[in-house]
Amino acid sequence: MESLESFLKSIGEDRHLETFMENEIDMELLKTLPKEDLNELLKDIELKPGTRRKIISKRETLLENKGTFKLKLK
Repeated sequence: MESLESFLKSIGEDRHLETFMENEIDMELLKTLPKEDLNELLKDIELKPGTRRKIISKRETLLENKGTFKLKLK
């Protein structure tokens, strides 16, 4: 199962884990939020465009490989 920490670590963005937790962004939200809404949310927490793109791209890849994107809330 993919945890939020391992998700962020896999794209080299685990330094943002605390920000995600402070803003109540978990794997459930990453998995279910529409792409446009996720991008706006990531802007709202002041992540840079490159970081937002990496997160969205990784999420899309995992959603395409449906069996590999399992939920593990931390």
